Amino acid sequence: MSETAEKCSSEGQWEMRGPTTSFLKRSRLITTDTMPFIATTTLPHMTVVPKCLKSLQKKGVKTGVLSNKPDEFVDKMLKKAFPNHKFTQAWGQKPQYKTKPEPDALLALLNMSGVTPEECFYVGDSDVDVFTANNAGVKMAGVSWGFRGKNELMNAGAPFVADTTEELFDYICKFI
Repeated sequence: MSETAEKCSSEGQWEMRGPTTSFLKRSRLITTDTMPFIATTTLPHMTVVPKCLKSLQKKGVKTGVLSNKPDEFVDKMLKKAFPNHKFTQAWGQKPQYKTKPEPDALLALLNMSGVTPEECFYVGDSDVDVFTANNAGVKMAGVSWGFRGKNELMNAGAPFVADTTEELFDYICKFI
């Protein structure tokens, strides 16, 4: 873990760019890239994101993470951000795969999960996430509270951008 990432993590700050949270339903995958959290914009959503994940789990949706951050950092960050949630898959950057927006890591994660691109739904917070979803041939939505904002996501071609976790949950439920 880098010195900056270690410092942010140890101080409890959410200023690290990171994981793409993935939701798997049997053979359906949904991903979201929602870190680093900018405290004033993102942290208010963090109190309801675990509720959203739990609600999706109740619907038979498994969860996972894909990030361009170092692999060893992802697990530590998830344990701190979501201590009561077990993700099905949690991947950081791996040397054998190209990083987002290249689809390599996402497609490998899908393959390891027994999920086809047609069954995947990707949620992200930047134009890179929109491009990743498009490159992998998966459905996607953006979230306005993460690394970038609604305009960047819409300009990159996101078909939908949620302003709240409730909007995101309702949108995801249309596909599961």
